[in-house]
Amino acid sequence: MILRGIKLTGLAVVVGGLSACMTPLPGGETGPFAPGNTLTFFYQGVLTDPPEQAQIVECGNEFVSRSCVRQSNGVTLPLEGTETGAVMYGNETLQIVLQPDAGGVPSGVGQLNNLEEGTSNGMRWVSLPS
Repeated sequence: MILRGIKLTGLAVVVGGLSACMTPLPGGETGPFAPGNTLTFFYQGVLTDPPEQAQIVECGNEFVSRSCVRQSNGVTLPLEGTETGAVMYGNETLQIVLQPDAGGVPSGVGQLNNLEEGTSNGMRWVSLPS
């Protein structure tokens, strides 16, 4: 009886975990966050510097296909859709939130949040096929 409860609880955790990461990304499989696209970021405070770029790559496993961002430093992070239609990715220190513009265009506004320092930097972004 106890083992059955453990199995059901484990299944509920797996299903719950999968549904939490299954929020669809804006634009679907061919939208701005589709694998093969390049994200270009134009930060608000450093308009004179060249823009930063990151690649959208496919990640996940045989059961769940996902889109991830591979940054210029080689770090790959999963993209997470939000209930507000935004997309976010990051780690314990830095978090990037990207909000697509209305009308289905592959661009929008974003924010780079430094969670340790409590600071943020605004940006514009565009996503184009590589």
